[in-house]
Amino acid sequence: MVGLSWMQTLCGASGEGEQVVGHTRDGIPIVLRPQTVDAQSSEAYRQNQRHQVSMGVGLLVSSLTYGYLIRPEWVFELYGQRQLEFIEGDSRAGTIGMKWIPGESFYLKSAFAFRESRTPQFDNTINQQMTKRHQDQGLDLSVGNQWSWRRWFLNTEWAGFYIPMLHRSSDDGTLVQFRLVQVSVGMVW
Repeated sequence: MVGLSWMQTLCGASGEGEQVVGHTRDGIPIVLRPQTVDAQSSEAYRQNQRHQVSMGVGLLVSSLTYGYLIRPEWVFELYGQRQLEFIEGDSRAGTIGMKWIPGESFYLKSAFAFRESRTPQFDNTINQQMTKRHQDQGLDLSVGNQWSWRRWFLNTEWAGFYIPMLHRSSDDGTLVQFRLVQVSVGMVW
């Protein structure tokens, strides 16, 4: 083993756990180095976690999310959202999707989503209150950060948009929805 350690040092592998796995055509060593993670980083806190639950508030909405960490960088999520009570009408949304956290905290998320809304409208022609209904399904994409501290995390979705693909409604409108800054706080275990 002493000869191997000396050879690895001579060829460029000198740190603990490093290993020479080959050489280029020019004789330059190809060194395999273990990836290190800071013990206090969000990435390190996700290493031994499997479940996460969060509650959040965004612009005019509240939400509840359950996530299952398949790997520390891949989270399968179920998300539900409801319009806040002081808004006239009723609106719900939900998603099922994947969040990819490639490093410390930054993430990209894609999901299949559905939306449903009911809005009261007064029809002057018949002098009666009517309800406008809208349902659609589509693709939801977002970008954000998720910071972790022991058993807690803070999730901030900086921007996201929803692209409706299938819809059923009492009108012809389907809207691409763009949203900014939704914040949630949760626990992991």
